[in-house]
Amino acid sequence: MQNPFANAAFEMASMTAAINLIPNRYGKLEQMNLFAPKPVRTRQIIVEQREGVLTLLPTLPPGSPGTVGTRGRRNVRSFVIP
Repeated sequence: MQNPFANAAFEMASMTAAINLIPNRYGKLEQMNLFAPKPVRTRQIIVEQREGVLTLLPTLPPGSPGTVGTRGRRNVRSFVIP
């Protein structure tokens, strides 16, 4: 029988608990004026990473067809908006 406490999931939970100790600084990027504010109507955004650079995917209205790109593996990151 496997030991459930030797699973990597428990290590991730420990790491998450440590990260959650860092205080949120909502609005920090807006205060720094690095980007023009652009509101979104969703609770989640997806950012594509190309050659180590995060690239925003184009904005589309809800229900429209997705962005068609080149075939191959894409590296995207999902961010939940609080």
